[in-house]
Amino acid sequence: MTTKATKSVTGDLLPGTSLAHTTPPAMPRNFLSRKELFHLIDTRSPGATIVVAPSGYGKTTLVAEWAHQNIERVFWATATGNEKTTDFRNIVFQAVRNVVPDFAPWFKPNTDISSQEIFRKFFEEIEALDKEYVFVLDNGALSANLVAAKLAQYMIDIIPENLHLIVIRRIAPESSYARFAQRGNLNFISAADLRFNENEVCAIAALNGLDYSKSEVESILKLANGWPVCVQMLSKNYSKGMRSTNFSSKMASQMEPLRILTTETINILSSADQEQLMRLSVLKEFDLETAQIVLGKEFTIQYLNRISNDGAFLSIDESANPRYEFNSIFRETILQIAAEKRIDLAPTRISLMEFFISRRMINEAVEQAFELNDFVKMHELLKEHSRQLTATGQGDQMIRLAPYAGDDSPHGLLLRKTVEVMGHITNLNFVQAEIEAQRLILESANSPIGDFIRKIAYAAMMYVNFSKGLITEIDTNENELFDEEVITGDLEASDKIAILRIAADKAFIYDYQGSLEMIYRRAQGIALEGLDVGVPYTLNILNCMSLFTKGNYLEAFDVARLAIAQAEEKGYVGIAGPIEAHIVLGRCYLEFSKIDEAFASISLTRDLAKEWKQWPWYFIAEGILIRLVVSMGDYPRATEMIRKMRNDFSEQHI
Repeated sequence: MTTKATKSVTGDLLPGTSLAHTTPPAMPRNFLSRKELFHLIDTRSPGATIVVAPSGYGKTTLVAEWAHQNIERVFWATATGNEKTTDFRNIVFQAVRNVVPDFAPWFKPNTDISSQEIFRKFFEEIEALDKEYVFVLDNGALSANLVAAKLAQYMIDIIPENLHLIVIRRIAPESSYARFAQRGNLNFISAADLRFNENEVCAIAALNGLDYSKSEVESILKLANGWPVCVQMLSKNYSKGMRSTNFSSKMASQMEPLRILTTETINILSSADQEQLMRLSVLKEFDLETAQIVLGKEFTIQYLNRISNDGAFLSIDESANPRYEFNSIFRETILQIAAEKRIDLAPTRISLMEFFISRRMINEAVEQAFELNDFVKMHELLKEHSRQLTATGQGDQMIRLAPYAGDDSPHGLLLRKTVEVMGHITNLNFVQAEIEAQRLILESANSPIGDFIRKIAYAAMMYVNFSKGLITEIDTNENELFDEEVITGDLEASDKIAILRIAADKAFIYDYQGSLEMIYRRAQGIALEGLDVGVPYTLNILNCMSLFTKGNYLEAFDVARLAIAQAEEKGYVGIAGPIEAHIVLGRCYLEFSKIDEAFASISLTRDLAKEWKQWPWYFIAEGILIRLVVSMGDYPRATEMIRKMRNDFSEQHI
């Protein structure tokens, strides 16, 4: 019997077969080679490699590229599993004859011999070839043919010692491969293994004339999460004008190729699996505890692992408390299908919102309130949470929450911008904050809530001007803020007290004892309107400055230490950080003639002020330190400090 790679002419083919079904598919021109994945194909005999992934992951393409480089020892059969048994037998025998032309001359298409007897003799002849071969069975669709399934299991059980089986499927086969697993010759290749890496995504982008280094191109293509066909479709769509702003609307169209592909993949799942995925899709990512809230009695870790192992719908991090993240495109499709089927996800969202509130996970709670159109609850959560974010320096989170601050109406968009402005202030990005605040003032003229918008803009400008050292501008901002007639809305009590703190800083810097005392009393009066959790801390900041200017150093020292302790406990930083308390503490040490402690405290004030871009406090602290160094007689060091301070002054354009 001869063994050589050849192709039968059409007249030699067995009935019901074709070269397309019995040879490796031809590789398209300009295809993206994935040779670096060949190591995943372990062909030790006897053994099996199971390649399982949804449509479009390049399963067949990868194995076909490998097969073309091993053509003399690869038998290839493409079958669905739903063919007639006689046709399936013909496909299998023809696949071998394409490589070994005179293989099994005894086999006849319409023989009366049973299929089990035919395949027993088939494998005996494979073993007699005395050479190692690989049989590739590409049957991507799910077979409902029980006879075919039993036959497949029989074949797996009697595969000879010189044959390795590669099975390509869209879902995991139900056949048992325990025989190979026991020998260590069972290999699985999943969607996670087949995802495009960043270099491959970049190459696909370039083929479509796109520059992957551009942030918008990168963000669009990352939606695919490495799904090869999706990367290619998104690249083509982007080159034709699709942008992130209209992505959801495209996925809503049942004629969109991406929607068709993802829907087809989802429909492979059982109805129970689909129903659970729809409920989980209310979250972009989740952990086991959150999944249990969503799924209730139906929750099992086995279900989550089974869905995530395939790598298409969910990805998982391997940590002690694993987190699952949805593929963005599948999640979009699942939500669209749920909406079209009028599946009520509101009870799930309500349970999640209540759970997140109980865990103080306000960002997540706000998102669920927004999806529920519960704007009352959303604004209640935002109002409370935004102050905490501001105090703890979490400006990025504020900017992330900004879209939930208002609807798409003109005044709703302005409300979103107010949150963004305060996010920039919290991030100490005072340049951007000033630009946005000035824009808000201009746009507020045509807004029905213009008076409220201007108050927030003036408040932002007080922070900006203090950071820039424009101390004289603070009075103007303060007057504009407090003198503006209240028509549609006013700042909360805690917000007003935070603004008065800036006015108090100016009074302390200029040693306006009377003004500082008046500001403190005014803040105490406002506090009676509503006591936010941060108000006692802010009042202590004002009080320690007022006590110091009145010469009550012991009391000022104690209140300053209390304020610092409160800030450390709550994590207050940035514009809410306890700089004033630190400088009061340092100056009290000077009054107590504790020079070393004073130097340490004021040095910390200087460093924090520089980190938080509170430049007036930075220069004041540095000035005190220079005078202390001079008093110690260290003139060279003092001269160097003066030179550095002048450079800093110049660089900050103060």
